[in-house]
Amino acid sequence: MTRQNTQPNSNSHAPALRCVLNVPATTRLLVAALLVAAAGHIQAAVFNVANNGVDSTACGTAQSPCRSISQAITNAAAGDEILVGPGRYGDLNGNGAMAEPGEETGVSGCSCMIAVNKAVIIRSTHGALATLLDSRTLFVNQNVLISADGAEFGRPGQGFTITPTMANALPFPWALKSTPTTQPRAETRSWAPSRTRA
Repeated sequence: MTRQNTQPNSNSHAPALRCVLNVPATTRLLVAALLVAAAGHIQAAVFNVANNGVDSTACGTAQSPCRSISQAITNAAAGDEILVGPGRYGDLNGNGAMAEPGEETGVSGCSCMIAVNKAVIIRSTHGALATLLDSRTLFVNQNVLISADGAEFGRPGQGFTITPTMANALPFPWALKSTPTTQPRAETRSWAPSRTRA
């Protein structure tokens, strides 16, 4: 009785294996490091937010932007960038309630209008004079809460005008101004209602 060899032919991959093994170890490590670095750049995405956007789990493209910064943060992953178009964001109808269609949502327990809980880069496309984060009618402690290491909120020339919240403005909103954020590289502008004298 003759025995048949049921093992795969061990020599079928030998030329390719010899080719890889002949490459110095430092070169193999360098190639592996470059592939990992390139994969990181490929995975980063850009999410768009605009006044004409509609919030959904699929929003964020240039053709289908999100309406709220909060939804873009939800859809993004760490390392992604969020570009906010000119306009007004926050409590859009001024009723003091968050999370209505297109409005900012914060997150449970943050007492904030926008929670940046991922290492994302958020910047305005037209600067602070054209991009308003309006929380005048919200009773929250903070407009923007950044809790993720590596997150960026605004850059020079690409920041936001941030209004004070109801919690920060009581009892005399005309006498108080918002404090600019202490986060690095953020550009903010103070806001106070104008008063006219009779």
